[in-house]
Amino acid sequence: MKRSLMLYGLCSLFLISIHSTIYSQINREALLKEAREAHKKAIAAAANIFSEKEFKEGAEALTDAEEYSKEQSDAEKMIEKLNLSLGQFKIALENSKTLSADFASLLKARQLVLGVGVDVSQMKPWDEGEDNFLSAVDDFKDKDSEGVKKYSEEASKNYKDAEFMAIMEKYHGRLVRAIEKADDEDVEKYAPVTFGKINQYAREIEAVLNANRYDTLKARGILDNANYEIEHARYMQRVFSSMQKEDKTFEDLQLNWEEPLAKIGSVFSLPRTFDKGYEDFTSSVINNINSEKAKLAASQKDNENLNARLADLNKKYEEVIAISESGKKENLKLSADIDSLKKVNDALAQLRDELSVKLTNTEAEKSQYKTEVASQQKLKEQIAAISALFLPSEAEIVRNDNFIIIRLVNLNFPPNKATVDPQYYNLLGKVQKAIMTFPESSVVIEGHTDGQGDFNKNIETSRARANAVFQYLLSTMGADSKNITVAGIGGSKPIANNNTEEGRAKNRRIEIVISPNPEQLK
Repeated sequence: MKRSLMLYGLCSLFLISIHSTIYSQINREALLKEAREAHKKAIAAAANIFSEKEFKEGAEALTDAEEYSKEQSDAEKMIEKLNLSLGQFKIALENSKTLSADFASLLKARQLVLGVGVDVSQMKPWDEGEDNFLSAVDDFKDKDSEGVKKYSEEASKNYKDAEFMAIMEKYHGRLVRAIEKADDEDVEKYAPVTFGKINQYAREIEAVLNANRYDTLKARGILDNANYEIEHARYMQRVFSSMQKEDKTFEDLQLNWEEPLAKIGSVFSLPRTFDKGYEDFTSSVINNINSEKAKLAASQKDNENLNARLADLNKKYEEVIAISESGKKENLKLSADIDSLKKVNDALAQLRDELSVKLTNTEAEKSQYKTEVASQQKLKEQIAAISALFLPSEAEIVRNDNFIIIRLVNLNFPPNKATVDPQYYNLLGKVQKAIMTFPESSVVIEGHTDGQGDFNKNIETSRARANAVFQYLLSTMGADSKNITVAGIGGSKPIANNNTEEGRAKNRRIEIVISPNPEQLK
């Protein structure tokens, strides 16, 4: 019995360990994906040019995190690098907004290149355009208008060249490589005529795009035809090479083609008649198909006539029923007692009023209940949404009646200081998203200390740290200050034992207390 209990306990610990490892891996992958997406957005917004330093730091942190991911080592360091990467990309994007309006036309030309949908990172005109764009931004910051004009014109020309090269690569370059691959596979040897058509398509695409780089609809149509012919030629290569290997003759090929035609002919009970070629047989098949189509069209016409006749009969039947019902009603009116009908009518009216009152009350109660249920459901969904924002190592989400508390368990300050380190920028970005989940709600940023030290000093320190978080949200993240207040609680609200170091560490914390606006939950 003891052995069984021991085995059960070991299995449970093993399963818990596996679950924890899988959960941690999923969270790291999700964070890595988010950082890669932020990197793409930053490049699309030209943050690598407008905010070069922050973008470079974010890109380097992302590269380090990807190395940790490949080696499957130091998960905490990987998460730290990813948070730093996300924070720097966010700052770079914010910095880009202040300059993007001054380079709107250049950004548009740059976006046209990225919009083609091919990798341009190795294209020389693209690299030159990025370098000239960066020089234009540097001169703009130095108030050198001549330099801005010069480098902007150069960058615009570079991007235009890069755009043409990208479009040509998308439609012509890929086809050329497909032709080269087919050529290496000896496709031309077995299908030279079709291969010649494919090369002609490549020349047509090049001519179309040289005439008008934006005539991509026509280029796409030609490319589709070329891709079809490549596969067509490959099919013929497989058939003919297989015939060579198996020592098959043209007679075998002929018989193989006759078989499917014979199956089609059997549908119309046509005999095999290929002694004079395909023409007579295929003409017979086509004639039979046209005959069946004519019969089908005639049947459809007859069906339409029958449906029209049926609709007419239904209409007349409904008219007869209506006349009959009208006669019954008239007969009831003539035979009914007027006084009896009045009493019945009065009773029905009274009953109707009573039922109407009950129905109104019931609907009101039902509506109130639905509103309350919907409000609670919405609140649950919002709490679930903000819970999904944070890793367990970053924050705890606590609901206290109608208050939602975000307890930042991983936000630490330097001793006796109230400054927010860059490594927490991404965490505070998540706090901003959580606050925006509850628009028009009251928010209190509470600072807490442990129970040691001077009471008034603790109050002052906790308020200064809470205010540091608020100022970051206000200035960097764009928080709305009218509904947000700051409170220094000091050590008056411990959540753990102040007699232990672990307990005191838990008590030193920042809490975001959100009081949802009831109207926002309806």
